[in-house]
Amino acid sequence: HPSKDCVAILVATLMRMPHVIAVQGAVLINRGGPTPMRLILNAMEWSSWCVFGPGISTLVGSGYFGGACAAWRPDALRSLGFDASMQTEDIDVSIRALAQGHRIQMAPHAQSVEMCPANVKALYKQRLRWAIGWEEVTYRRLASVFSSPDISEPRKWRVALLLLARYLTLFTSMFGVGQMIDSAFFAHRWPPPVRVAMTIPGATCTTLGLYTAWMLWQLKAPPGLALGVFLFQLCSPIFFFVQSSLIVVATFKLA
Repeated sequence: HPSKDCVAILVATLMRMPHVIAVQGAVLINRGGPTPMRLILNAMEWSSWCVFGPGISTLVGSGYFGGACAAWRPDALRSLGFDASMQTEDIDVSIRALAQGHRIQMAPHAQSVEMCPANVKALYKQRLRWAIGWEEVTYRRLASVFSSPDISEPRKWRVALLLLARYLTLFTSMFGVGQMIDSAFFAHRWPPPVRVAMTIPGATCTTLGLYTAWMLWQLKAPPGLALGVFLFQLCSPIFFFVQSSLIVVATFKLA
């Protein structure tokens, strides 16, 4: 269910930006399912679409299509088409579009809501399918990104970052958690360069918290959602552990 101004925002943004082929909004969760699961997933999806999504799109130079809440230029979408053999056709069409030099604009202020999975088992199956889909797209499309004649070499690496950033994020997150545990329970006399490097996770978390607060204010998020978002980010090590596990399972299933 899109918000009352969602479609208007998507279409207006697409018309205002002739250099993009699609505009992607935020897909949130506020209906159905167990209440605790719904609240956690809504905070997670808000963080994904309104904080991490715009951030990664700045690095990549483009956003990506999330399967819903988006406006496309019809001719471009017909030309690209969907590959029904892929688990996540939305990510696949995004990568193929970016490899051809197209761009997708993120618009987190255009929001729609969808149903929460009915139970933990349904949630696991959904997230595992998504994890398998991302791995599948990475295995099948990464080479075509680097062989594309339509984008420059620096641009190829930026597009590849969209596929590979989840590995970097998980690695740095685990490093940060390990560093916090080490600092809390062990005393070391690290040399100055190492001490400087060990301040990076804390500085990153502080920056993320400030940016999240700014986005919550910009999007006029209700207090309950704001509280849920900050609680989710405080508990994010659990999320990264689960996501890492899903990546491992997805890798074995595709092997």
